Amino acid sequence: MVNKRKINRFKFIAWTLVFALFVSIITPLQGSVAVAEKNSEPIKNIKELKELDDLRTENSKTYLDTKTREYVLEEYTEPVHFEEDEKWENINNDIVSEKAELDDTDLSLGNKANKYKVKFSKKSKENRTIRLKMKDKLLEFGLVGANKVKGVAEKNRMTYPGVLSNADLIFYVDNNAIKEELVFSSTPEKNEFTYEFNMKNLQQKGDE
Repeated sequence: MVNKRKINRFKFIAWTLVFALFVSIITPLQGSVAVAEKNSEPIKNIKELKELDDLRTENSKTYLDTKTREYVLEEYTEPVHFEEDEKWENINNDIVSEKAELDDTDLSLGNKANKYKVKFSKKSKENRTIRLKMKDKLLEFGLVGANKVKGVAEKNRMTYPGVLSNADLIFYVDNNAIKEELVFSSTPEKNEFTYEFNMKNLQQKGDE
């Protein structure tokens, strides 16, 4: 007979970082597809259509059905494009290896393509585990008391396993925000944690 022991996991969302124009993420819809004057027809498979890049907006894509000459508009509840060199480019939140920052060679993992840049440290550090930049604004911070553990990147998620004795530190790179979670394997002894921040061209505001 095999005894199974269930381990309760306690997840605490420390906060969602709001940086410059970042807002709290609303789970995106798969896209609202509308075909002009053909509402009774089945929704078209956009993979079979040609995207018209010139008709992109921050929150939409437009496709052409080359067989019927119909246009298909796909709209999202959050940005899917960012503007670069006067063109709308696809957002890609995958975390990949990049050129290290000059002042900190550990900051060598970053999001692939977006209007903001986030850099993660190869190892968690008290003073600087993550750095966010957008134009001339900068925000970086680390969890005070964190163990120096190697980070693991998977798609848009960065995990520092065992950053505390009973917790993992996890970041999610989304289209217009960075989310952070501390995931505990057992009930934590405290519910308050300290972070060390460094900011440039940002103004700190207290709770009102």
